[in-house]
Amino acid sequence: MKELFQNLDISLDALFGDTEVFCDQNKDGLADALNLQIVAPGGLSDSHVWAALLNLSARLCFEVLAVDLPFVHTRVKEHTPLLLIHKPGLQPPVLEKLEPSWAELRHSGPGKWEAYCKEPQGLASLLDLLAACRANSKQEPFSWSCLQLDKNKTARLWDPAGREHREVALITPPVKGGDMNIEPALTEELDCFDLTGDKGIYGRPADDPRACFLDLGISLPEEGMTCQLGLGLCQWLSRAVLECTDLKLPLVRVGENQGGFGRELQICPQKDKEPELEFRSKAKGEPQVVKACGNPSGLAKLLVKWAELAFAQKGPDDQAAINFRDRINEFEQLILGQGYWGAWAHGLCRGGEKALPPVPKRFLSRFKEPCRNLHLPIPQTTAPLPVVTRRSSWTDETQRLLALAAKIRPGEGLLELEAFISKPRQEREDLARELVGVLRKKGYEPKVKVLNSYKPGFSWLMEEVLPEIKGLSKVEGARLVFARFSKENCLELSSRWLEECFPAPDLMARSLGKPKDWVEFCEEPEPGCSLRFMALDETGACLWKKDFTPLLTGIPYFEGRTAYPSASGFRLWQNGRVILEKTLASDREHFWRVFKERWLPELEKRMEMRLESEDHKGHPAFWHEIRLEVGINETDARLDLDDERICPMEAVHEDIYFGLLTFFRGFSAKHNLDPATQLGRVAPVVYSQIKGKRPFAVLKARPLAWPQAPVQETPVVLKREKLLLRRGQWLLLHEFNYDSDLIARLSVVAWAWGYDALLWEKGVGLRLSAPKRSPKNQARQITCPQPPDDRLLLSKEVEDWIHRLGGLPNLSVWQAGHTWQGRKVWALEAVLQSGGRFVSQARSRLAKPTLLFNARHHANEVSSTNAALRLAHFLGSTPKGGDMLKKVNVVFIPLENADGVATLEELLPGAEDHKLHAARYNALGTEYYADYYEDPPRFPDALAKAGLWARWLPRLCLDAHGVPSHEWDQPFGGLAPAGFQEFWLPRTMVFAYIPYIEDEKHPGNPGAKALGSSLVKAFDQENEIKNLNGRLADRYHRYARNQHNEVFPPSQGESLTLLPVIGRISATNLAMRKPQITPYEVITEVTDELASGKLLELCVRAHGLAAEVMIKDLLHNAEKAMKYPYSEWNGVYFAWRPGDQSH
Repeated sequence: MKELFQNLDISLDALFGDTEVFCDQNKDGLADALNLQIVAPGGLSDSHVWAALLNLSARLCFEVLAVDLPFVHTRVKEHTPLLLIHKPGLQPPVLEKLEPSWAELRHSGPGKWEAYCKEPQGLASLLDLLAACRANSKQEPFSWSCLQLDKNKTARLWDPAGREHREVALITPPVKGGDMNIEPALTEELDCFDLTGDKGIYGRPADDPRACFLDLGISLPEEGMTCQLGLGLCQWLSRAVLECTDLKLPLVRVGENQGGFGRELQICPQKDKEPELEFRSKAKGEPQVVKACGNPSGLAKLLVKWAELAFAQKGPDDQAAINFRDRINEFEQLILGQGYWGAWAHGLCRGGEKALPPVPKRFLSRFKEPCRNLHLPIPQTTAPLPVVTRRSSWTDETQRLLALAAKIRPGEGLLELEAFISKPRQEREDLARELVGVLRKKGYEPKVKVLNSYKPGFSWLMEEVLPEIKGLSKVEGARLVFARFSKENCLELSSRWLEECFPAPDLMARSLGKPKDWVEFCEEPEPGCSLRFMALDETGACLWKKDFTPLLTGIPYFEGRTAYPSASGFRLWQNGRVILEKTLASDREHFWRVFKERWLPELEKRMEMRLESEDHKGHPAFWHEIRLEVGINETDARLDLDDERICPMEAVHEDIYFGLLTFFRGFSAKHNLDPATQLGRVAPVVYSQIKGKRPFAVLKARPLAWPQAPVQETPVVLKREKLLLRRGQWLLLHEFNYDSDLIARLSVVAWAWGYDALLWEKGVGLRLSAPKRSPKNQARQITCPQPPDDRLLLSKEVEDWIHRLGGLPNLSVWQAGHTWQGRKVWALEAVLQSGGRFVSQARSRLAKPTLLFNARHHANEVSSTNAALRLAHFLGSTPKGGDMLKKVNVVFIPLENADGVATLEELLPGAEDHKLHAARYNALGTEYYADYYEDPPRFPDALAKAGLWARWLPRLCLDAHGVPSHEWDQPFGGLAPAGFQEFWLPRTMVFAYIPYIEDEKHPGNPGAKALGSSLVKAFDQENEIKNLNGRLADRYHRYARNQHNEVFPPSQGESLTLLPVIGRISATNLAMRKPQITPYEVITEVTDELASGKLLELCVRAHGLAAEVMIKDLLHNAEKAMKYPYSEWNGVYFAWRPGDQSH
């Protein structure tokens, strides 16, 4: 074949002239359909001719992104361009001025070519000649009538006038020999059911991860080939070639294949034998062999059916084949004794050798039939684990404070009472009137004020200071002095007293018609009070001042730290001095102490008891759910300052959730737990209005059972030996190195558990019905409404939208994975529809760059789902979107964390705009980012994004996230939340993390800067976003960063703040882990944690705009894929590579 390649200096597309054989049906500049049928003579049985025809079929498939199969027939099927192969020996019509040759190809009319030969070897050489034609030339089509080949394998090309074409211009890019990588790359045992996977028939060079070399040779017998077998093998090989980007010819040879491949398919027709595939183990230095034996007709059917199964990939059309593979893997795990059910299968088969552990009651029915068939007693059931249920209710703090006031001794004169309770303003005003009555009865002239013990600084400024300032004249400025907070092992920042005031100074300035920064902040070490407000004249002199010190309490936190939340209670003043001070636990503090001092130690004790009696390893969590319901009458008020509000019960939710996570971190370290074992789902449900009820709290902790399985002590080896097709059913036979009695008993268990298992001479087999490939959906809807951007979409709505969008042109939907609780995780793919039914995934991702948009990894960060759906709608329903898909692919996971969303929807009633961080992680309350890179991951939730990434190998990823839209405070966790202090206030409405953006020495820095610059320019045009960014950044600087620049990152209020990927997020960012494939994974953060209305619209717009910019970046840098030919010592080598075809 090398001689033929060098002899014919012409490309296939030029040879076919003005007939479009390699069609670009979707007009993206890439051939996506093969517009050619090859008709072979019906009785063709020569192996050399079939080898050449198979190589030509491989080459034709290699030229396109998609193909309809079959395209090789024995009869003319339809009016398409035709390559008609005549029987050897048939004389061609006489052409004037031309002598007949050994073999020739006639251009006998528009779209018709006919091959003639004197003997089979000539036909084989002619077909080899066509297969070896050059690729991707810029050669103009030319007129020709005949291509002749003599026995010396010299080719001559003649025009219609009988003149020989002496020269054929050729333009191909120069290629360095070192660019080739044709060494066999496959070393692992073949997975016959997943030929496109890591254990398949493709090599993937480490230095070029998108390259995919078909590392397979096919050997034909000298005799025994039939036309039907050849046609079946053409279909099988066409599917194999579709999934490679690098092709070495000849793939198919007669006799032993010497092509240097890592796998070999040997075709061995035998008339009287049922068809089967036999898998031979790989000897050192030799290719692994699959031997296809049997009668030619049955073997042809087997090859076609095998191709349907083995070349299926996770994607829109092949779910049945994936389910088929999963079923086989489950069966093999059972036979090997792997996993829970495999261990139980072996335990049952060994009968009474060892005592069997008890089983959960929910599994009991599964054991009845195998135990009956094996004459074994049914295992005992595990005792149900007791649910921990605790309830507590208590006297409202208002009543408790009145009771304290009733104990004040009688007296006379003016008495000032400064009270603090954590209640809404109206309830505090009612309490003030009651306290006045109590003190008057005791003989005093009372002066009473009741402030909120939740954010008392805010309450003091708004309710006491602001009215007095309004009564002053000549006030030109103001200063808020706050004491530096410092206590041993405290969680709070030194500016905690300023945090207590947020955002009262801004509200005061607005009320007084002053600039937002009218109040100057000043920290002093020991001002003699916690807070001091000073009104200043135009010279800066103090006109008026007032001091304030809230009540304080200390509560031990975790890990040896202490929190100091503000307390309820009162302070009595008489004659300018404090005569009595009483602190009182607010209802929130009362609950927290019950939870932390009584209930949590009990949960810890239960967990320690389990560790003493059970092995935790391999089990995901201690608790199925820890549910806490807390009801307290509290303030829940919006402040008309962007999204800020006063909501103590939202803070209680956060304290419960993050407190439990902190507790478990210490518990895990103390007991050296397996990292795979987590605490479990935490569901804090809070109520701010309880309509006259006593404050209450309910704990319900349901343990997660840890099913125990018998110990599998003896390793078992299982080898796939043969694959047979019988009456539409697959029969997989395994060689099993164990005693026949155990094999027989295992087959009994397998039967009882729904597997069609059978015994054979070497082991055990499995029979399954052949899966059917989903028909390609050609019917597409014309229109679909645009998904909303101003409201939260519930999970059922999201699924409905995904499937509606999947009906649009160029959009497809498929199940990319499932969660730990079994919920489906869907993928949407926006890919320009190809002309052929069978599409090359390997070339699709190489020919066009891909953006992967991952949404809702954290379930309470809601806007990314809307953004992903709206972008998919744009790509599938608009001309502009369709034009984009001519150069790029965009794939989505619109809602990754489906279990977290289920938790979110459970927590929503009454807390519709709370942050609800307990819904942030998965069903077990665990972050699973790191699981993307684990095999297997702890949680199946991680497989969807990882699988979609592996399917498309995207050049860019957008990981869309969110942050709180308003203050995030945890009074019992340090006020600014311990572990997340930098997120106490939103720093800006939108910011983005870009890898290497600040690392000047990294080779990715220029690209990061260019991408960042494009993003900033786009956001510069968004005035609403810019204005909100500026407002948030201004408050963030004044209250947070100016006080602690070591804690709070910079934010200048620009249109888009760009930050480097560092710290905890760098360990899981795809660009940091897989830079050679995905050089940039951008993380967008918007203030969307349960945002709604206009704010949600802006958040959706921000994510969508970032995605649009990244698509445009791909468009700008997109390089059309082209095919490069290489010459090589024993054949020819072709490769698809991204490149500029004008070279």
